[in-house]
Amino acid sequence: MNKSLHAKWIWRYGNEENALWRKVVNHKFEENEKAFLPNQTTKPIGKSLWDGILKSREQVEMNTTFHVSKGDRVLFWKYKWMNGQSLMSLFSALFHLSRMQEATIQEMLVYNQENSWNFVFCRNLKDEEIEDVAHLLDLISIFTRGDAEDYRVWQNGNKPFSVKDCYKDLEIHGMIYFPYKCVWNPKIPHKAVFFVWNLFFVVAETMDIYKNSIMVNGFLLCKKDAETNHHIFLHCDTTRELWFFFLSIYSLQWVFQQSVRDTTWEWKRKKGSQGSLKQRIWDIIPFVIWWDVWLERNARFFNGKYKSVEELKDSIKMLIYNWCTGTDIFEGVFLNSVLNYWEVVMH
Repeated sequence: MNKSLHAKWIWRYGNEENALWRKVVNHKFEENEKAFLPNQTTKPIGKSLWDGILKSREQVEMNTTFHVSKGDRVLFWKYKWMNGQSLMSLFSALFHLSRMQEATIQEMLVYNQENSWNFVFCRNLKDEEIEDVAHLLDLISIFTRGDAEDYRVWQNGNKPFSVKDCYKDLEIHGMIYFPYKCVWNPKIPHKAVFFVWNLFFVVAETMDIYKNSIMVNGFLLCKKDAETNHHIFLHCDTTRELWFFFLSIYSLQWVFQQSVRDTTWEWKRKKGSQGSLKQRIWDIIPFVIWWDVWLERNARFFNGKYKSVEELKDSIKMLIYNWCTGTDIFEGVFLNSVLNYWEVVMH
C-alpha cells in the first residue's frame, strides 16, 4: 500500500505544477520545473523522504501514456513518448553524448524550422554514431509540433489515477508480489510463517547473506553448490528428493520457479478441490518442507547431526500431522499409520 501512496505523490507532482510543495522539491533537487515526472536525485543530504517516494516513479511512468503537442512538458530523452519507449534506452550512446539530457522536446527543436533538431553533442561523432543519429531522425520524423498543451493519461485513459488501481497493477507486475492468503494459514505455526516470509524476500540467514568465503561453497545438504536462499529450498538435490516424494501422491510433474515467492504463487494456482485428505493438506506442504529443511540445515551446521533422506521424510510427515492437530483433517487416523502407510492414507 505504501508504494501505491508514494505513486500518488509522483502523479500529483505532474498535476500540481504551481503547488508550493512541488516548488520546494524543484528548488531543492534542481528538477525541471515543467516536467511531468521528477528525476532520481543524487543529493546525499535531506533526501530520505523524497527518495522513498521516488521508488514508485518507475511504476507511474510504466502506466503513463504521454500525448505530446507543444512538447514543453515531455523530456526528449527520458520519457517514453515515442512508440511507448524512451529514446534514452533506444539510443543510449547518443544520450550519454548529449549535453541536453534533461531537455524537453520543445527545447530540442529549432525554432522556425519544422522538425529540425538540435542535439548538442559533447564531441564530434564517429561513423557508427552518425548512423545512430540517422536512425533517430527517421524515428522521430513522424512527430509534428502543435499548439495544444501536453498531457498524460493513466493506463491508456481507461480511468483516472487511483491508489486502488495502482495497487492492483503493482500486484500484477510483481512489485508487491506477496501471496498473503497462502501464508497466513491457521494450521501453520507463526514461527514457520515468519520464516517463509523471510524466504519470500530472500533474507533467510544462509551463508551467502554473510558472504562467508569458507562455507558458502559447501552447502551441508547436497554438498555440491553454494548455500543460497534459492538453492537450499528449491534446487538442492536433497530438497528436490523430498519435494518429488510428497508430490508423487498428486501424480504431478512439477517445474520449480526461480524463487520461493513464485513457487508459492504457482502452488496456490494448482490447488484443487478440498474433498480428499491430500487436497486438504496441499496448502501446508511447501511450508513443512521448507521448515524441516531449515531445521535439518541448522542441526548439521551447529550440532553436526545428520538425518538421512528417509528420516527427513518421516520428520515432514510428523510435522504435517502435528500441524493439523485441532482440525478434522486426520480424524480417525493415527500418527503411526501416517508414518508407515503414507500412500495408503493419502489415497
